[in-house]
Amino acid sequence: MRSALRNLRAHAVARSLHRSATIADAVTRMRFVQIDPIRAPARAADLILRQRVDGYRAGDLDRVYPELGLVEDYLHVYGVLTPEARALLHPRSSALRFRVEQEHPRLASRVLAHVARHGDTHPRDLAVLGRHTTVNGWGSDSAATTRVLEALHFRGKLHVARRGNGIKVYTVAGATPVPRSPAERAQEILWLLLDLYAPLPEPSFREMARMVPDPPPTAVGTRHCGGCPVGAPTRAGATQRVPAPPPPGESPPDSSGRS
Repeated sequence: MRSALRNLRAHAVARSLHRSATIADAVTRMRFVQIDPIRAPARAADLILRQRVDGYRAGDLDRVYPELGLVEDYLHVYGVLTPEARALLHPRSSALRFRVEQEHPRLASRVLAHVARHGDTHPRDLAVLGRHTTVNGWGSDSAATTRVLEALHFRGKLHVARRGNGIKVYTVAGATPVPRSPAERAQEILWLLLDLYAPLPEPSFREMARMVPDPPPTAVGTRHCGGCPVGAPTRAGATQRVPAPPPPGESPPDSSGRS
C-alpha cells in the first residue's frame, strides 16, 4: 500500500510540476492557468507559475500577457488559456443568458459598436453610453455596461487585451476557427481537465466537469493512465447531459425560470 502511494505521489509530481524556461512555454504546456485575485496567501496564477517557471516573480503573468497571444476565458474557473484551448469553449449557447442581457437587450450591440470603433476599451470609457445599472449575482448594483462587456467576452465577441491596474481592458475578438462538433469539444475539454488535475478520484472529476458552463453532452468513464486509475472521457462510459451552471457572476435561475 505504501509503495502504491509513493508511486502515485511520484507520478503526480512528475506529470504536474514540470519546469519551463518561460511563461509562454508553461502556459502552452498546461493550456490553462487559473486567475484568482484573492491574495491568500497569493494569487492563484502566481502560485501555479512560480512552481513551474524559472525565475518567476509575482505579477509576471500580468506584465507579459499582452505579448504572449494568450486569452482569458472561463473554463471550469476563470483563467488564461491558449487560443486553441479557448476554441473548445465556443460557440456558447444563447440559452445561457446574463441578467443584464434580459434587462437591457439593446445595450450589447451599442457596447460592441463602441469597442469596434474606439479599440481598447476600459469599462469607464462606456460612461458615454449613459448610466445603466443591473443587479449582479451577489445582490448588489453593477454598471450594466461593465456586465455587458463581461457577457460579450463570455460569448467570444470580445477579448481581454490587457489589464489596467487589475481592471480588464477589452478589444474586439479576432476571427474564430470553424468550431468542432459538440462531441469533439466535450471530449477535448474533459481531457484538458484531466491533463491539469489527474490523478484524481472519478467523483471529483465528474463534479469538475459540471462546473464547465454550457457543456455539450459528455461521456465520462474510467480508464488507466500511467498505471494510475483516473476519471477519463471515453465513448464506452455512461453518456450523460451535465446540467450547466449559470454564467459567471450570475445567480442560478429560480423555479419560475427568472434569473
